[in-house]
Amino acid sequence: MANIEEQSTDRFKRRGGNPDEHSGESAGDGIQIFLNEALGKLEDRECDEAILLFKKVLDVEPDNTVASEKLAIARSIKADLESIAEYLSVGKDCMAHEDWEGASEEFQTCLTIDPENAEARGLLEEVNEKLGKPDDHNALIDESYDDDDESTFVISGFQEGMDFSGVDTEQHADSVIAKASAALESDNLGTGTMGNDEQAESDESFQPQIEEVISVYESGDLEKAREMLLKMNESHPGHSQISYYLQIIEVQLDSGKSEEDQDKAENLFKQGMEELEKDRPHAAEQCFEEVLVIKPDFNQAKLMLDKIREMKPSRSKPDKKPSVEKDTKAGKPQPITKPTAPVSKTTTQFPAALQRSMMRFLPIVIGILILLSICYFFIVKYPEIRVSNHLDHAKQLVNSKDYYEALEELKAVQAMDSNNVESWELTGSINLTLQRGYEAVVALEKTLELQPGMVSVVMKLGEAYYLSGNFAAAEKQFLKASEDMNYARETYYWIGLTRVKMNKRDSALTAFRRSVELAADYAPPHFEIGKLLKNVENPEPAEMEFLTAIEKDSRYLEAYEELGDFYLELKEPEQAFEFLSQPLHWVKPSNETQSRIVRRLRMKLGQASYEMGDYTGSVKQLNEAIMIKPDVYAYINLGRSHYRLNEDHQAIRAWQQALEIDAENPDVHFRLGTVFLKLGDLKNASEEYLTVIRIDPGYERAYTSIGVVYFQQLKFAEARQAWEKSLEINPEQPRLVKKLQDLN
Repeated sequence: MANIEEQSTDRFKRRGGNPDEHSGESAGDGIQIFLNEALGKLEDRECDEAILLFKKVLDVEPDNTVASEKLAIARSIKADLESIAEYLSVGKDCMAHEDWEGASEEFQTCLTIDPENAEARGLLEEVNEKLGKPDDHNALIDESYDDDDESTFVISGFQEGMDFSGVDTEQHADSVIAKASAALESDNLGTGTMGNDEQAESDESFQPQIEEVISVYESGDLEKAREMLLKMNESHPGHSQISYYLQIIEVQLDSGKSEEDQDKAENLFKQGMEELEKDRPHAAEQCFEEVLVIKPDFNQAKLMLDKIREMKPSRSKPDKKPSVEKDTKAGKPQPITKPTAPVSKTTTQFPAALQRSMMRFLPIVIGILILLSICYFFIVKYPEIRVSNHLDHAKQLVNSKDYYEALEELKAVQAMDSNNVESWELTGSINLTLQRGYEAVVALEKTLELQPGMVSVVMKLGEAYYLSGNFAAAEKQFLKASEDMNYARETYYWIGLTRVKMNKRDSALTAFRRSVELAADYAPPHFEIGKLLKNVENPEPAEMEFLTAIEKDSRYLEAYEELGDFYLELKEPEQAFEFLSQPLHWVKPSNETQSRIVRRLRMKLGQASYEMGDYTGSVKQLNEAIMIKPDVYAYINLGRSHYRLNEDHQAIRAWQQALEIDAENPDVHFRLGTVFLKLGDLKNASEEYLTVIRIDPGYERAYTSIGVVYFQQLKFAEARQAWEKSLEINPEQPRLVKKLQDLN
């Protein structure tokens, strides 16, 4: 679905159209800016950012149809992209077990979602070689997305102008695109019989009519547009574009009716529940039956109707008709006649008075039974339904990352049912995500109290203890979970992390190596072993572990960064630059977390460039970091690089910007004094050095440098006093001792 959306947008742009022209000019400039930015993010496949921006638009302008439509599309694209990784993982697992047919099916599913996925394409080719099949999937995909088809070109333009104001679900978007695909397929198969010249002549004559239909459609008069298309169909029977537009309009009309039915059904269901609360089950039953007439798949109405019918008393069956006997001689059935003589009866009959008394009490008994049934429903079943609804809503909120609202829903569940295991486990998982260790411990301990032995919960409890700083308790939980081999790989990794925190270096190494033994392709233990083995005097073991982690996971950001820092410690800036620059190929500053990572990498790349002597490259990297977020140290290093390039005024400007952030930074004032001294501006140099001494009286280099200023100003007594103060702080300055002797 994501690919169809991209192709429709591209084709519309080639026609010279604007895919955002229906976004609603009534909103303010701020809303339009958010909408345009969201559409740009969607086009770049940055779905998380696009979804957040579309939500901001809808918070201010809930009726914005373009934002509603694109939000549904963004969510669908996101789901498709997230599913690709799962299909690839399953396919690789099939390959590992030599299930080539299963692997082929998984990789073909990936390519159906994303035809440009190089990894899936390569793996499919490898699997097809094993199966001895030709790789015709690419040709099939290329044929399905042929950009040269004229009918597709026109249809895409019409699709961009559609109004989805009555639809707010992804399901409707999928159905529209499915119908569009069917129309395209029928068009490509050549439903018409005209030749190329005749078809061109016909299209030229009826194109203005199509444009008029589009204009009427965009004005919102769907019925009129439908009538115009039916009239055109009489003169152009079977034309593919007319058929397609009719399908689109019918979907719009059907969706509007479906929404009305949904609203009516929900109102009737609510009315039925109110009748139940008023103890009128018969009226409630009628309401629920009407709901099911409108929406047969309304499960809650079915459930309530079943409950009401269970509460009704069973009716006695009617008496059978008088039996007949066949006259075997005549062959005709004859009725059984009563005996002429009196026959004694053995059955006892209740007296008439007693029967009348029983009949009087029967309605009371029935009423009591109905009342008990209603009480059972509201005391037992209705709370269970409410608990289930709150749990479902909490899960939906977790999926949309509204964690705090999800916690409120779970509190409501626990208030109604304090022993609900699922709610406590979900509460613990959410608190782990929010890095709230203590709250996670409480919830997960409650989960294990209600249902002991859940290994997955034991693992989470260990993580919660680790997060809250109780490393001994965390180690105990991880050791308990390690008894289950399905969790052993992760548990030994976490045991190693816990022992590192407890300063048990050797036992931590043992745990990490055990994790590697259990899963050779698991990258994190190699990374942690490398951190433990870092040694400037013997760098090879740590370097090998970092490289192994990167080999196992080519996008292991922490491994690239840690290895780059290690090379900087080893005074190998070229190697550091190579590894620190790699993550920038896939990490983009699309959100706050990603921006922090990119800025940190740019700062380190600036340092590596500086140490390589590439001061121009250092300036470039540091300016990139400053564009993301200005920082004192970024400006200090930027000034150093300009100073090395003899760009003194740029250096002064950089250091002055650093002082705008931190006015009392003695290092920045000292550097400004140095550049002023270099330029011969003794007055400003003297002021900067005196500022350094005021901020930090123990800053020895400031005394040395201001002594130089006094010497050049022929203030020899002041110079001698400054240099003597510097030597008092640090006597190990042979050059300064020589200067002082010369002065004397």
